[in-house]
Amino acid sequence: MGQILKTAHFGEVEFTKTWVTSTGKHIGKLAKGGYAFLSGQPITKKKDLTDCIPGGTELEEALNWFSNKDKIKEETVPPKMVVIQRDGSYAFDDGSPIKDVADLIEAIPRGPVLDAAVAWFTNRLKGQELHAKSVEVKRENAIERNIEEAHRKVGRPRLSG
Repeated sequence: MGQILKTAHFGEVEFTKTWVTSTGKHIGKLAKGGYAFLSGQPITKKKDLTDCIPGGTELEEALNWFSNKDKIKEETVPPKMVVIQRDGSYAFDDGSPIKDVADLIEAIPRGPVLDAAVAWFTNRLKGQELHAKSVEVKRENAIERNIEEAHRKVGRPRLSG
């Protein structure tokens, strides 16, 4: 098990190992495979890997991943494909939801299609956060109304504050 970081734009992202440079560039190996910045943003330049990961086996693995990231993988079980739903959302071709930005990074080659999918994922998370805040405000308002109603029924004025 790795370290799970809650990112502002990509939700929870799990890393198995991370590296940082003296300039503050911080990347990590994703638990589901691949590499990303700790913000969840995908690695798009080989230099990001070579700047952060010291020479050796780990760097070789990272560079191999980068070189082969966009190549079609021949596997006995075909990988899940990401598809666009009628409502504009993304899901796997079997209908299962995208739960992690790593799902998108691994399934879609770098480029404008991946950028659009990542933007959708980011906006979806922001919408979920706004909905959660709205639900909390409604819950607090309902509690406040219930307290006021209870005080009114027993004939006690509500103390403010």
